[in-house]
Amino acid sequence: MSSDDLCRLGIEEALTLFRTRRLSPVELLQALLERAAETEPLVNALAEQFNEKSLAAARLAEGRYMQRNGEPRPLEGIPFSVKVSMAVQG
Repeated sequence: MSSDDLCRLGIEEALTLFRTRRLSPVELLQALLERAAETEPLVNALAEQFNEKSLAAARLAEGRYMQRNGEPRPLEGIPFSVKVSMAVQG
């Protein structure tokens, strides 16, 4: 699966791929981080990024799917962004 394909995965499909071990949360996150690095200078949508913390969480999720660190939670390994609204004068 190409990096482009990974960036377009739906949640259910990603979770199925995690459970069947055909994709890891780390692989998905790395594809999304690469895409963000390419597009962010043009889009300017991400005020803050927590890449190292996200990668650490993805590694923990990967361990859960590999049955090393317990049972995965319902949305374990799904990356997301949070939009923050701030009032700006003018």
